[in-house]
Amino acid sequence: MRSCPDIRIVLVRTTGLWGSAFSWASGEAPSIDAGFKKAVRTIPANLVGARRRARTARSRRQSKLIFLRVSTNDSSVEVMNKKILTRVFLAVMAICCCRAEYCFGGFRFDDPGLEAGETTTYVSTSNNIAEQVIDRVELQNGDNGQVYVFTSQAPKLTATVAIDKKSMKVLSVRLVRNCGDAVVESSTKVSGPAENTADDAVRIPHFSALKYLLRGYPFEKRAKIRIDFYGNEKSSFIMSAWYAKKEKVTLPGGKQVECHRLDVGIEGFWGTLLPKLKLWYAVEPPHMLIKAYGPTGPPGYPDYELVMTGYKRPGMSAQH
Repeated sequence: MRSCPDIRIVLVRTTGLWGSAFSWASGEAPSIDAGFKKAVRTIPANLVGARRRARTARSRRQSKLIFLRVSTNDSSVEVMNKKILTRVFLAVMAICCCRAEYCFGGFRFDDPGLEAGETTTYVSTSNNIAEQVIDRVELQNGDNGQVYVFTSQAPKLTATVAIDKKSMKVLSVRLVRNCGDAVVESSTKVSGPAENTADDAVRIPHFSALKYLLRGYPFEKRAKIRIDFYGNEKSSFIMSAWYAKKEKVTLPGGKQVECHRLDVGIEGFWGTLLPKLKLWYAVEPPHMLIKAYGPTGPPGYPDYELVMTGYKRPGMSAQH
């Protein structure tokens, strides 16, 4: 300052601005993306909630500063031009619309990119009884695009699950049980479900669809997700799926496969008492289910162990 005695000095005093999401109040550089996301979600509350008065004062004229709310009882304060405010508002809305999935889309599973004709063979053991299970994947054309159709065939149960390829929403579940002296068939179809807006939860019509959906789990993000069932969202039991760890699974014959392990169970006190379903998915895409161990359904169902014994997709011979 001594070397530049003619330098122009402007003193600025602010009141009510410290603590904003776009300030340094957190001790770190403000994040525009995080600030916009938080601001958009709190717009309804801001319309009716109490607001603090923000003001700024300066000793000499300077370039215009933009503030969303200023006090007009200080002659040195310049109110933001309405045209600028309109342009800023439209710009924010455009960003949010372009990133609608990020801001409002909620949690969704990724498309694992499965091929039609994929066939996986398992050995399922429950109550000391072993039986073969064959899972097949087909691609069909639905009303809104392609649909994954998973078919699981076992001696006593055939399950067919349809999942929209783009949104990974469960469209239908069909179960055919062979009870020896009778065949019991049940079918569930989901029509027109609303968009999922929860960042940490999904809704499914039946537990049997879960093992197929989890092939699209975002393994790198390692998010914890709540599993809700249609018509049972207010249940006192909260079921969740979460990333446990990465580990190797040894298949019959000695081959080892590196897997992501996901755990599915009840949260809270009851979760410490009830068994969890453990699912091992191959690290390499398309993330085949390699092994499963635990209950075959919600609490009260018997335990089982499912181990892959063979895998085949179009253009390749069967692998074991």
